[in-house]
Amino acid sequence: MTGMQVIEDGRITDSASIVPISHVDDVTASRAIDGTVYTNTTGRTIYLFVSIVLGILAIGDYAQINIYVNSLNKGGVRVQPIGGASPIGYFGHIIPQAVPPGATYRFVTAVTGTGTVTKNIWTESY
Repeated sequence: MTGMQVIEDGRITDSASIVPISHVDDVTASRAIDGTVYTNTTGRTIYLFVSIVLGILAIGDYAQINIYVNSLNKGGVRVQPIGGASPIGYFGHIIPQAVPPGATYRFVTAVTGTGTVTKNIWTESY
C-alpha cells in the first residue's frame, strides 16, 4: 500500500509502505500503566496498541498518560478542562507505539483530584 499516513513520535508522516501485522497478543491482564518497565525480547519490532479512558470531573483536575521507550518520552494524552469549561466525564484514546527489539517501554500516568486513567485493552503485535 502507498499513500498512507502514519503517526510517528506524535507527528503524522507519509509512508510508502505499511508493515504487515501477522501476530497479535492480548497482554491486558499482564501489563500495567503504573510505570512498570517491560522489555521487548521478541527479536523484532513490536507495535503496542493501548486503549485507555481518561476521566475528569472537576475544574482544575487533569488526567494524563505518557509512553516511554528506552526512557525517552514518546508523547501521550492529557485531558484538562480549560477556563470555565464544564469537565464532562470520560475521554477514550488508543495509543499506538512501535518498540524496537531489545528496547524497554512503560506507560506513566499522572492525575490530580478527580482525574483517572483506566486501561481497557493492551495488545502487542508483530
